[in-house]
Amino acid sequence: MPIGKNVRISERITLKDENTLEFEVTTVAPDVLTRPDKRTRVYTRVNKQAAREVSFCVDADRSIDPATGKQRFDMTPPGDLPPPPPK
Repeated sequence: MPIGKNVRISERITLKDENTLEFEVTTVAPDVLTRPDKRTRVYTRVNKQAAREVSFCVDADRSIDPATGKQRFDMTPPGDLPPPPPK
């Protein structure tokens, strides 16, 4: 969806305490929104747990093979794709 030419997005990341991280995103897009859209996410540290990948895919996602959990499509970049810029 087009968001317009006069859009402003601000992100604020705050460490509330040693175990709480807060993300606040405010979108101002007067061409498509009647008022600013403000969203806040709060994350709390969970001690003694290993990090894990989070997936928001639905069960009916046909790109993942349910038997193996692996991608069904060839994700190899095309041969004529230029290399990425140097870091």
